[in-house]
Amino acid sequence: MPRSKKNWPLLTAILGLLLLPVLAAAQTAEHSGDAHRMPAAKADAAESPAYSDRAYLSAMIVHHEAAVEMAKAVLKDGRNPLVKKWAEAVIGAQEAEIKQMRDWLEPLGGEDARAAAGMRHDMHSMMAAPAGQNPDVDFITMMIGHHAGAVEMALQAVLKSNDRRVIDLSRNIITAQIEEIVAYRDWLAQNAPAR
Repeated sequence: MPRSKKNWPLLTAILGLLLLPVLAAAQTAEHSGDAHRMPAAKADAAESPAYSDRAYLSAMIVHHEAAVEMAKAVLKDGRNPLVKKWAEAVIGAQEAEIKQMRDWLEPLGGEDARAAAGMRHDMHSMMAAPAGQNPDVDFITMMIGHHAGAVEMALQAVLKSNDRRVIDLSRNIITAQIEEIVAYRDWLAQNAPAR
């Protein structure tokens, strides 16, 4: 089917419905119990009825910074070459997106302190969860929940933003991170100890 701009609302709605089971599964972090679940609270950018690009970008920057921090930790402590390759990819992609979002945020008035603080709280809670015995499994498990949160936030931007750049970035985040969630779950199925 040819992709046209008028098909995007329908495609986005279908994508949202298709993502619900993936997001729910990722949120339960089936291989590690509740230790690495994405916190139930989201920053204002994701759940506020009054969506703004400023709040969304502010929260997503913090969200991306947490992913970079987690990826750097597994590069230091991890042992699995594929997991380290994924961590390097996370760092590269998310640092580039952070720079892009900061550039877009400046003319909007800079960081939305409330949205950023809410996301910092959520990320601190997620990253403070007790670590297991395997840093590779811990990283992949956390990234599944982390990516699920990013997809939820990005879907709100696709649905509510009026800025084509924000919509396109968010669509790319959704696509890339859903693909990564699937790859991470496949890896966990083969590498995580049975519970």
